[in-house]
Amino acid sequence: MKYEAFFFDMDGTIIESGYGVMEGLTYALAKFGIDAGTKEDMRKCIGPPLFYSFTEYYGLSEDDANTAIKYYRDIYNKELLFKAPLYDGFYEMVEYLHDTGAKLSVVTSKPVVQAKQIAEHHGIMGFFDYVSAPTEAESANADKTQLINQAIEALGIEDKKTVVMVGDRKYDILGAVGAGVDSIGAVYGYGSREELREAGATYLVDRPIEVKDYAK
Repeated sequence: MKYEAFFFDMDGTIIESGYGVMEGLTYALAKFGIDAGTKEDMRKCIGPPLFYSFTEYYGLSEDDANTAIKYYRDIYNKELLFKAPLYDGFYEMVEYLHDTGAKLSVVTSKPVVQAKQIAEHHGIMGFFDYVSAPTEAESANADKTQLINQAIEALGIEDKKTVVMVGDRKYDILGAVGAGVDSIGAVYGYGSREELREAGATYLVDRPIEVKDYAK
């Protein structure tokens, strides 16, 4: 199947964000006397909204989770925002898709201001037609299905069969399923091949450059 519109998750799909996310988690949880655990323990927190990670994985109450998010963002915005390189081959791939005339959108649970700053920092913002992301106030419980549908509407796409969502975690794939679009599981990111398959990924890729194969 070939597609005319490509939507990309950010953390673990566009950028290798684990370094900054893990440092931010460690900092925020330490404020509550909680050990964030090993890098392997924290991998599961890369992808879902912060509120989910703090409540589900670390047992914080809703109020404490919201406070932890503030601690996290304080250090992340000041010191860690750009501590996340592009995945090897992503720039070349998205440039190719842009040149073919494909419609491109970032679809991320990161706050929209952060997402745009990161894209600008890496010189890829010009390739994207839209950034579908929540405001900072909304990002604690951002829903991927809603964000995908938002991008479809913003880009004036009438046929969902022309759209494919690219992401590295089950949340991206389940969001695609909920929106009624196909998906490409980015195995190179933070989710496992098994996780992506079980969530219902239409395809799997091991490297960013392989996404080119699905363009018209």
